[in-house]
Amino acid sequence: MATAEASATALPRRDLRSATIVVPETGQRVRRSVTLRDPKVFTPSNPSGQPNGQHGNDSNGTAIQTPQKPLTPPPWTRQVLDAIKASPQTLGHFLWEFITGRDGQSVLKCSVAYLIGTMAVFVPFFRNGFFLGPGDGKHLVANITIWFHPARSTGSMHYGTFLAFVFWLFSVAVAFSCMAIVVFFDNQELIEIGQAIILIIGCGFGLGFLVWIKQRINDPLVNVSCTIAALPIVSVVTKDPATQQGFFSSASVTSVLYMLILAIIITSLVNAFVRPVYARFDLRDNLVKATTAYATILAGITSSFLSGTEEDLKHQAVKDAEDAFDKAYNALDANLTEARWEQYLVGNERRWEIEQRLVRCLRRLAQDIGGLRSAASIQFSLLAESAKKGEHLAHLDPQNSYGMPGKTPILIRDFANQTADEYPFSSPEVSSPTSPSEATSPPVQSQQITVAQRRTSITKPEGPWAAAADHVFATFIEALGPPMKSLAFTLNTILHDLPMATQKDRQYAGSAHPAFRPSLADAIKLFNQARKDALETVYKSKEITQAKSVAVAADFEEVAASCGHFSSSLQDLAEGVLAYIDAVNELEQDVHRRSPRSWNWIFHWRRVPGIRLPDDHENARPSMMEHQDIDFPMDMPSLTTRRYYNYTTGDDDLSSQRTLRYQAWRSFRIFRRDDVKFAIKVGFGAFLISALAYIPATRPTFHAWRFEWALATYMFVCAMTTGAANSSVFPRIRGTFYGAAIAITVWYIAGGNVYLLAFFCWLMSVWCFYLMFPLNQGPMGRFMLLTFNLSVLYSYSISINDTSRGNRDRDEGGANPKIWLIVGHRLVAVTLGIVFGLFITQSIWPLSARKKLKAGLSVLWLRMSLIWKRAPFSSLLDEGPLGPPKYMDIREETKLREFRDFLNTLRTAAESEFRLRGPFPTEIYDDLLKSTGRMLDGFHALSVVLQKDVKATQGEAAILRFTSNEREKLAKRISHLFTVLASSVKLEFPLNDTLPDITNSRDVLLAKMFEFRQDANKSVLATDDDYELFYAYALVTAQIAHEINISSGLLEKLYGTLSEELLKLQ
Repeated sequence: MATAEASATALPRRDLRSATIVVPETGQRVRRSVTLRDPKVFTPSNPSGQPNGQHGNDSNGTAIQTPQKPLTPPPWTRQVLDAIKASPQTLGHFLWEFITGRDGQSVLKCSVAYLIGTMAVFVPFFRNGFFLGPGDGKHLVANITIWFHPARSTGSMHYGTFLAFVFWLFSVAVAFSCMAIVVFFDNQELIEIGQAIILIIGCGFGLGFLVWIKQRINDPLVNVSCTIAALPIVSVVTKDPATQQGFFSSASVTSVLYMLILAIIITSLVNAFVRPVYARFDLRDNLVKATTAYATILAGITSSFLSGTEEDLKHQAVKDAEDAFDKAYNALDANLTEARWEQYLVGNERRWEIEQRLVRCLRRLAQDIGGLRSAASIQFSLLAESAKKGEHLAHLDPQNSYGMPGKTPILIRDFANQTADEYPFSSPEVSSPTSPSEATSPPVQSQQITVAQRRTSITKPEGPWAAAADHVFATFIEALGPPMKSLAFTLNTILHDLPMATQKDRQYAGSAHPAFRPSLADAIKLFNQARKDALETVYKSKEITQAKSVAVAADFEEVAASCGHFSSSLQDLAEGVLAYIDAVNELEQDVHRRSPRSWNWIFHWRRVPGIRLPDDHENARPSMMEHQDIDFPMDMPSLTTRRYYNYTTGDDDLSSQRTLRYQAWRSFRIFRRDDVKFAIKVGFGAFLISALAYIPATRPTFHAWRFEWALATYMFVCAMTTGAANSSVFPRIRGTFYGAAIAITVWYIAGGNVYLLAFFCWLMSVWCFYLMFPLNQGPMGRFMLLTFNLSVLYSYSISINDTSRGNRDRDEGGANPKIWLIVGHRLVAVTLGIVFGLFITQSIWPLSARKKLKAGLSVLWLRMSLIWKRAPFSSLLDEGPLGPPKYMDIREETKLREFRDFLNTLRTAAESEFRLRGPFPTEIYDDLLKSTGRMLDGFHALSVVLQKDVKATQGEAAILRFTSNEREKLAKRISHLFTVLASSVKLEFPLNDTLPDITNSRDVLLAKMFEFRQDANKSVLATDDDYELFYAYALVTAQIAHEINISSGLLEKLYGTLSEELLKLQ
């Protein structure tokens, strides 16, 4: 029956697939058969995500064999073993690919820099040079090259060098202040008091402040710079004779400075001359990767929307494109920051401003694609809901066959088959170009005739639920499907072909094709007209005009919202691509025009505000990066809730006392912040270790066992949360023991031969840097090489310097180093620093990542509740001089997303925390955060629509006032549910199973909008564009309702359901 109907009503494939498209390269409008599937990307190998090697079916039901190809490459160790087992040629090919790749070059550069750094110990010119001093700590040069390695871009090296010297100046100020304090109190014969003060200033304040900066900025280069800056303070406070005996000497500080300068010079030279990497080229390369992946994602979303199924959206090619896009997109921030240093130093300030604009445009495109995907997802849920209703009605009334179980409407199913089974971008059959006047409206009209013809041949049963909503959606797709495919095809072609400089060519392959911009503008114009005609066709259909019940009216309005919002989102995306093309062209022109160089950033106090590039699109949609430096309202970022009490009631004397205490309590609120408490406890731990160097009973042990390295290691390992500290403890301890064992072995094999020692040091560095970069085992690799340095290089230093050092280092063998004793001292010192850091983190103000995650998720949901409580559309109406509160600005949206990402890092850290109840349910919290992210996508989609209109038009105002009561009830209900979710996760208590439902309130609102549209006296004021706000609102509320249901189910998995056992009164 269904097959007969389909065959009877199906149109020829060409009539549905052909569309008037704008060829991007020529700007001509031509009529051709197109598909969004690229044969190089959307292969029929694994369209539905089936396991590799299994059989699948194509769109016609024919079995196809999927090739056996791994989706992810095997681990590096497995690749090495496979290459060794295969053949010498395979192994050679693998090694060559590794050496010429980014990871292999990073390992090579770092090992070369480390080898040169060891020359400060092995080469007499450096070892005996006056600028490094007479001490035995010259292995510090090699240690610094481990942290401040050259495997970074040129801009990153410039930025890191600047930070290193800035923080070194701070540490020098602290070190000299400590010396001055000791000298002052020694002159007063109170040296013990002076030493106690320098422990507080040097360790408590100096080291604590560096740790606070690391935590506050949370930047890898800042972490490295603070680590290096801690070395002078540790050296002066714990082992410098000046602070021990009460005299002033700059020898120790200047010696560390010279070693720092030498290490930075070594790493900078290696970075500049050994296969240099430039951030400005990495930035453009990632922009190319992002736009290419963006095109594939766009094709998958649009194709899925048109077909009414998620097959293309779940295709492995789309999943791979999303992964590639995320990887490139996440690297843009670091690329842009590092490129700024490169461009500013060579005087290309304006070029960096244009590059920044490119990143802004791509960020807006990423947000647009998120909104487009959410609109498509809601369409799929609507179709699924309609199918369920059809199953129910078919069960009640078998004659009501239009809603057959498991079947999609005929129109949608037919269109899906015609867009999913052919792969070339365009058919070889191309008609002659059409003029703009011929191509603007006739395609839509012809499709409308086709729809009218098809309606006459489709037998629809009677009844309110006869899948009429699906039929309305099919009508929209028939009318707007070809123009939508045409616009998506033009966007796809442009995004694939946009040129950009890469790491290899370092020059532009040419500007964006001069026809790209006018072609896209013409395609947008064509699409807008088709969209208007399609919506008019939908709303004039008899299915809508003859709706008699509230439920049916709500369904119709929901389908109209889905169609209208998706088409509007696609239009916004196309306008964003226009802005991106403008930025690409301007960057290319700046490269070829060779603009005069300028260094105005040096005279920043005389510089006018930054260059503002003309960008009309940016005025309507502010950049996320534009407000990065503006503080966010204080009630959002902190995980601690701020409690305010009313102490002004009651007895006046008692009230004044309480108010005074409350003011004192508020005055010390900075010390209740997590980052400040973290800095205080780290400084206290450093004070305890350093105090051992001044207590007479422990001073010999401190110096004999080299506990200054315990203090330095302690500074390395302290982490904000207990989970973050636990996650790296065992790799660091393993690396320490491995490094100690290898150091003993190498020392006995080399026998003091400087050439063998240098060779083994280089081999050791290659292995450790291989652990750090390709294998991503940074903590273990760094501590392995650090322990190796402290043992081997130090042993060689004292073996050749013993005659000039008197009795120093005699306890460890002097000219005949006792390697076992030296390694044992370093092993104990480093291990003690690791364990003590873990102890301080766990015992003093312990901050659990699990608790912080739960509290943070609660705060985030409460914040979202507050945003929704503002009534999103109220800001469009002029209500008084101040007006209503704004729905959500770009700063708030940025902070919400950053905070969600921060919660994800807490989720990762929480996996390493010990729990008697069992492992942390990281999968559930991951799903909760993903669901929250999808809610934020909906918030953004609504925010984008609101930013287009500062004030409501006459039609929008009429709709707003007509639906004010229904919108208020819906907003309050959503806000209430967010509060319930936040309370549940904060209290760790199950949800009530009788939560209020959003669906009913939303259906009432949709029915009210339908009533407004059917009222000729009221709807005459509103145009189709005026309904765009409500399309977005209807779709966002549906998405939020769906995600709230998902989150409620996840919380039920976490905490269960309410029961008598949980409600005992005891």
